[in-house]
Amino acid sequence: MRFANRIERGGDWESVRTEWQLVDDVWVPACVFAWMSDARNWKLTRIDLQWHSVNRPIDARVFDERSLSLAPGDQVSRLVSETESVLEKVIGQPTIEEFQRQALRRPPPAAGAPRLVLVIVNVAVLLLLAGLYVYRRNRRSSSRQEL
Repeated sequence: MRFANRIERGGDWESVRTEWQLVDDVWVPACVFAWMSDARNWKLTRIDLQWHSVNRPIDARVFDERSLSLAPGDQVSRLVSETESVLEKVIGQPTIEEFQRQALRRPPPAAGAPRLVLVIVNVAVLLLLAGLYVYRRNRRSSSRQEL
């Protein structure tokens, strides 16, 4: 069974189509397609739903993240209200807390090493300029002696 409806143009989604399936004598959505467009682009979102049972108790382990078979790049969100969710993490990437812990474990960069390199480069440039000055001065004085 298919059910299609249109949402007002002023809303985010222009069109939604839902495919239904019968599970435990109850019609439930099996797949939801939603289209959105602007002047240049179309976006299609497809949500596939897998129903294991309807109106039966669910073991809490089903909702454990380790049992969900998530792949790298999958997003884990937390629903904070009926219309708003918060991205908790992306599978395969460190969370903000893990990133902060890693940053705290790393030793700070040595401040002395860049300064030492800067001093050495400056001394080398000064010696080069001094050598150039002495070379030119000696060259001028030798050319005056020849005259």
